[in-house]
Amino acid sequence: MKQSVKAVLFSAVVVLGLGALSSDASACSVDGKEGFLPKNNLYIPARKQVLDRRGNPVGGGITEAEFNGVIDAVEKIYAPVIKKMGGNLKIQRNWTDGTVNAYASRQGSDWIVAMFGGLARHKETTIDGFMLVVCHELGHHIGGAPKYKPGRTDEWASNEGESDYFATLKC
Repeated sequence: MKQSVKAVLFSAVVVLGLGALSSDASACSVDGKEGFLPKNNLYIPARKQVLDRRGNPVGGGITEAEFNGVIDAVEKIYAPVIKKMGGNLKIQRNWTDGTVNAYASRQGSDWIVAMFGGLARHKETTIDGFMLVVCHELGHHIGGAPKYKPGRTDEWASNEGESDYFATLKC
């Protein structure tokens, strides 16, 4: 239990970006490549995972089946919600991409959440931690106010703090 709590907190701090440091700062841009934190160069490539006798990846992280299971669960619940709001939820399942990151963006009526396998394979990532990140990114779309300032390209998006609130309380 302690390991799971530690991993969820680690995921929250690293990936959610400490958004409370500044109301003007963004933990990440709409493409997930820029923000107030230093550039994330972590990359954990896809490879054949070795599982222990309980089916957990040796060295930590989650399996591809768990990666997809978390996304399936969130998608099942929230795709209809987003549809009622006029959007189409599109979750990009980038399992083979080793990027240790995630982001939300919009393209027309497509409300996109991009999830990467590198994040899922990180030694500290658990199923709960990964779900928290999926929910955080979804929270940029439906978390509500406060939102990023008008005039920015991502003014549709709930800010980092609101996305964290949505992820932990609602999702």
